[in-house]
Amino acid sequence: MEIELIDKKFESIGRVLNNALYTFRIKNTHTSFANAMKIICTDDIPIKHLELKELKTGDEYIKFEELQLQLRKIPIIQTLAEGTEVSLHVKNPYFEIANVTTSLLKPENICNDMQIYGLHPQQELYFIALVKEFNGYDNGCYHSCLAYLKTDEISGEIEDEEQKTGNIIMMVETNGDVNIAKLINSAIESLKSRLKFVQTLEGIMVNGIFEVTIPNENDAIGGIIQDEFDELFPEIGNVYQIPFEGIRTVKYKIELDDLDKSLELFRKVCKHLYDKIDGIKVKME
Repeated sequence: MEIELIDKKFESIGRVLNNALYTFRIKNTHTSFANAMKIICTDDIPIKHLELKELKTGDEYIKFEELQLQLRKIPIIQTLAEGTEVSLHVKNPYFEIANVTTSLLKPENICNDMQIYGLHPQQELYFIALVKEFNGYDNGCYHSCLAYLKTDEISGEIEDEEQKTGNIIMMVETNGDVNIAKLINSAIESLKSRLKFVQTLEGIMVNGIFEVTIPNENDAIGGIIQDEFDELFPEIGNVYQIPFEGIRTVKYKIELDDLDKSLELFRKVCKHLYDKIDGIKVKME
């Protein structure tokens, strides 16, 4: 398996984060693996955002919780040290609502210019926020990375539910402050650490069917295990992922009435996946 950077552009494709667009070709893979990389890049890589610390305003429409959500949507420079203090102080002397934008933040030039709030006439807004590192999925942050899958027009392979292996295009849009090589390698390491943990899990038998639950997980790992099972042990059949029964929980069922054998196969699949991902070559030039 190989991940190759094939194009880089500085353009907008209609999103707020519009500085850099990277195109990768993931060779000889399942759609599920490309989707796992997409999910991790978008949701699971910790990124820095602003956490509201202090708010002073006479504008009764500006609430602490709502302003906090707005600040978390701001894709700031990722090189800012955690704990850096960011402030804003503005007065609206006019008789109509004034747009408050990130260009007023101190220190300056820490993000692209975008609207934060509308300040009502004759009102004043002052706040202090701190740079914090959050996980986008768990904290409702606006991601510094958005990833997409699409047809690989060169190889003719397409992304659909029936595709088994082939070449898939993954496009990653960032705010220009994300180290793209670090991002891709972090996603790979994330998958490896998850698969290493999964190999330690135990399963149970329920009505003659083996079940194993993976806590604190999502489809980033859910689909790749099932596809790998189908590829390595097609004779088993009926290996499937159960829809979420709770927040970030993946459960598998294997219709094999043998606890030890089922656990052995499950761990073998996860180990094989780990070794495959560990051997991925990433080409950035």
